[in-house]
Amino acid sequence: MAKTCIIYDRTNLKGKDRALPCVQRVDRCKAAVSAIGGDIVGVFEDVGVSGSEGAKAPARDQLMQRIKAGDIDYVVVPDLARLSRSVVTIMNITSEMKASGAELLIAHDLVRE
Repeated sequence: MAKTCIIYDRTNLKGKDRALPCVQRVDRCKAAVSAIGGDIVGVFEDVGVSGSEGAKAPARDQLMQRIKAGDIDYVVVPDLARLSRSVVTIMNITSEMKASGAELLIAHDLVRE
């Protein structure tokens, strides 16, 4: 049975400046999902959102609600900084993921260009 995967990306850029980097990062995540034989069941993107601690990230909040349902195996991010730039926030998120049975997968570690 294929692993269920959600992709998450965040950028603090808005408009056309964000389009190409985001597309490339999401494509790298899709390649990582393919490499593990997973199925993508959702893609969440925060645009124009800071990665600092306490920053509001609506798509990340939606992602976390989806994970709490307990049917996600992997959350795939292009690199750790896309999840957050705050170590405290990353620790809290990964703790919640683990409690719900999901693992964090860093696409950069699996897919090299």
